[in-house]
Order: sequence, then C-alpha cells, then structure tokens
Amino acid sequence: MHFNLQKNKLDFLKNIQGKCKLICAKKSWFLALFGLVLFIFCVYLWNKFVYNPNLSETKKQEYKELNYKEVNFNRNVFYKVLQEINQRKEDYGKKDEIKNDVFKTN
Repeated sequence: MHFNLQKNKLDFLKNIQGKCKLICAKKSWFLALFGLVLFIFCVYLWNKFVYNPNLSETKKQEYKELNYKEVNFNRNVFYKVLQEINQRKEDYGKKDEIKNDVFKTN
C-alpha cells in the first residue's frame, strides 16, 4: 500500500480552507441579521419609552419632586462679582505706566 503524505496534506488543507470559507460566509450573514434585529429592537424601545411614555400621575409627580431643585439667588455675591468685572474692565482700559525705566529710553 502506497501512501502519499504530501498529497493527503494538501487535500486536507484545501478541505479545511473550503469549510472555513463556508463558515465565514454564514457567519457574516448571521452577523448582519443579528445587527438588523438589534437595530429594530432598539427602535422599538426608543419609540415605546420616548414617544409613548405610560407614566401614571403618581409616577409623574414623584419624578417632578425628585428632580426639582431650588436655586437661591444671593444678591450680595452677585453685586460683588459685577464690581470685580467692572474693575477688570477699567484696569484693562488703562494705559500701562512705566514707573522705573530701566533702559532710560526717554
């Protein structure tokens, strides 16, 4: 019995390569189908929760109470900040004065 090892290896590799191509082709279709199903499911959830919310009046009231935050306006702090801003504007508008001319240009 004569056994050709090189030919059998080559046939074996070609057989594996053909099966891998078949699996990859099926896998890409499966991934595309899975992506499409996932996209449709996300659109369904978005439509359900955003455009058709089914909240009862009690849940709406709870949501409003949890998310309501009161802001305290402190006039003294506000006026102090305004004074600082105006002071900076005045300082920016002033011309720079050179008190000690190190190089004696004048």
